[in-house]
Amino acid sequence: MFALKNNGLSLNIAIVLAVLSPAVVLIQAFMLSSQQVPAAVSTGNDTVAERIRPVVTLDDILGPEGEQQMVSTVAEVKTPEALYQGACLACHAAGVANAPKLGDKAAWESRAALGIDALLQSSITGKGAMPPKGGSAYSDEEIRSVIEYMLAESGF
Repeated sequence: MFALKNNGLSLNIAIVLAVLSPAVVLIQAFMLSSQQVPAAVSTGNDTVAERIRPVVTLDDILGPEGEQQMVSTVAEVKTPEALYQGACLACHAAGVANAPKLGDKAAWESRAALGIDALLQSSITGKGAMPPKGGSAYSDEEIRSVIEYMLAESGF
């Protein structure tokens, strides 16, 4: 290909060409690929929405009112005990990070003395190792019901 002589100029030119050639090819390939949009891929919203449309929806299965009925049924199932088991059990059953254990009256006594509103506020904002709302997405009313359940189970 090239007859490289032992002088510095020819060697430098050969090195520069060896480094730049792949870079130029890659840049050209990138520029060509960004200019061409296949006909099957459209940027129009209707085409994209049609392509990603789910095959089956809850409306197809339950009807338009069925989803609302399912949501309200799920909301009714959330008893304070079920809420406790969903988010609070992991720490309050074993006393993780000094969490007062469910049923341990001595551990809950000082907390119960603060009152339900103070317990609710510290549960919502988090306290010690407990994250806000115990790491759950429960509403304030659900948190209150869990606190009342835990106090009742602990003898208060």
